Amino acid sequence: RSMSFRLDDGSFEEVSVATAAHGPAFAAPGVHQQFISKSGGNRYRGTLYAEHQNGRWQSFNIDERQIQRGANTDDANRLRHKHDINADIGGFIVKDRLWWYSSVRNQELSERLVNLPVANHQIRLTNYTGKGTYRMSPRNTFTAFGQAGRTREPNRLEAFTSAVIHQTDA
Repeated sequence: RSMSFRLDDGSFEEVSVATAAHGPAFAAPGVHQQFISKSGGNRYRGTLYAEHQNGRWQSFNIDERQIQRGANTDDANRLRHKHDINADIGGFIVKDRLWWYSSVRNQELSERLVNLPVANHQIRLTNYTGKGTYRMSPRNTFTAFGQAGRTREPNRLEAFTSAVIHQTDA
């Protein structure tokens, strides 16, 4: 199982990624990312995004030289299926004072990797996002934001891991 956490792209209004030339305000070099999340407002609104792709919708990219070296043209480097569904909605509880926003995203990808051609590599991602904004006064606003997610991705060592964990000396 992978220990990584992938963000819910559909819950962001704006994303900024800077890779170089940071000013002295940044203590460490590297990629600097800023995410501005969507918020509820004085109107109810939502979006629905859906994407689907399967293996029949793609070409083959294995050339003759790779086939001579043992690549299987039917299986290697092939997407089996992909889907991505994201729904979000937001609005107000009290106009001009109390707003809410929520998002749910479900993604699944199944592909046949060149370095592991015996089984499909499947990744399943599920994200939940929630945000509440409360304007206490014109100069004071309280915002609560949370995002939870689950990544299910095999490590392809399950058979070996259980054998090692359950091994006993006689």
